Amino acid sequence: ARVLHSVPARELVGHLLQHPGQHLGEAAKAIGAPRSRYWRVLPTLQTAGLLRIATRGRKHLLYATTLAETAFRTTPKRRADMVKAKRTRR
Repeated sequence: ARVLHSVPARELVGHLLQHPGQHLGEAAKAIGAPRSRYWRVLPTLQTAGLLRIATRGRKHLLYATTLAETAFRTTPKRRADMVKAKRTRR
């Protein structure tokens, strides 16, 4: 759940819970941010067991796991917003 304190990680997992099986570029475009913002958090989310990557030909499709769903519900959104606010004050 601590991984979801990161704003990009929380945005990506939240989007994938609603729209599973998307390519990273599709998900980033739907969220409205550059793909590189989420590219950096993929290994962390996968290691934590919150994200599963399925390969279909040349495409890598992203799926949030059931652990991600539980962690997303239990991690308060306010905490992620506080981290985001702290970063923008600099």
